[in-house]
Amino acid sequence: MASPQTFGIQPGGAPGVEGSNVIRRSFVPILMVQTRNATPTLAAFWGAAKPATGGMDAVVVPMQGGPMVNTQSVSFAGTFNMPQALNPIVDAVWPLKAIATPIPFYGMEALLEWDAAVIPRLAARMNDVGNSQAAYYANQLQTNATYGSQDIDGLPLITAATGTYAGLSRSTNTWLQANVINAGGVDPTRGLLNQYITSAGKFNDGEAPDIGFTGPGTWSRLARDYMGLEQFHIRPGDGFDGKPEGPRSGFRALMVAGIPIYYDPAFGTEGTIHLTKRKYTSFYTHVAATFQFTGFSSTIIAGQLGYIGLVITVAEMVSVKPKSWTRIFGLNFDSV
Repeated sequence: MASPQTFGIQPGGAPGVEGSNVIRRSFVPILMVQTRNATPTLAAFWGAAKPATGGMDAVVVPMQGGPMVNTQSVSFAGTFNMPQALNPIVDAVWPLKAIATPIPFYGMEALLEWDAAVIPRLAARMNDVGNSQAAYYANQLQTNATYGSQDIDGLPLITAATGTYAGLSRSTNTWLQANVINAGGVDPTRGLLNQYITSAGKFNDGEAPDIGFTGPGTWSRLARDYMGLEQFHIRPGDGFDGKPEGPRSGFRALMVAGIPIYYDPAFGTEGTIHLTKRKYTSFYTHVAATFQFTGFSSTIIAGQLGYIGLVITVAEMVSVKPKSWTRIFGLNFDSV
């Protein structure tokens, strides 16, 4: 607890000490969380989460990586080559990954707070579980590049052109490769991004992306390409000083070729823009373990008066068509 202040209407010296002994503090009964961040990229894919159940490799998706039949021309006689049995179907597999958040509840803490808590600390811990797991997932989503990791597959792994993904080699199964572009240390502009969006659509067999996201500094550098072209129009007899909110300027999302580009304020990767078609990527979450609370168990067996519980989530980030992803890196960005 902070020391009593000795300015304003509060006395210092002996009167202040005596006052702090006999006058209670007046609390605002709201806990203001200061250390958690927004996770828009995570929300975009978690919002489309699909259910998964048990079994080995809980998410298995058959993939057709080549033609099933061959087409040919025929002569007037109608003769054709006999068909061959083609076998282009393979299984892509994703084991689910688990994270857990332990929650302590100390016995003496409960007695101290009985009828005296302004903010019950157990309630605060329970409320923070969702924030903690969201931050963990959002960080792993942007950083995890290791296949076979205990953490969810991250964008550096999903949007790669080499290595192994979903149990399959990208060298053998080239259709699992993402579109990776090294921008080479240039500013992101509308014209350049339009080129990359076109590349993304071509790479994904003609399906253009429907969303892009990046870090705030990269987004700010891209916004520079818009700000100098803004124009403000007023009607005759009006003035900006007569508008309660003044002229509108700036953007919530930067639209390029009809694709909104957003920024992830805390976890977005600077210098990198990700473009994707969202229908091919989502989370799979276990139906029995999505933010599931185990209940509290006594810690007396460990020699301590208290309880401990867990909130567990079992999930995986799955992209059934990695070629729907384009990752552009090596872009300049602002310091924000």
